[in-house]
Amino acid sequence: MKLLYYLLLKTTRSENQYMQVKFERFFVLFSKMLQFISIIKMLLYKNMVNRIQSVRSLYNYFELFSIL
Repeated sequence: MKLLYYLLLKTTRSENQYMQVKFERFFVLFSKMLQFISIIKMLLYKNMVNRIQSVRSLYNYFELFSIL
């Protein structure tokens, strides 16, 4: 990701400063968006794991009563 940033920055350096600033802002926004998406994915994954564990515990509970 950083390599892409530096390569693109190197090409835009010859152009005017305005485009460079716009590109830097876009890159910061893009990286923050990726961080946000990864946090949401992590939260969804944790929620899914908790649900699976609760279903397993419920299944074990019923299995115990079926043995009795």
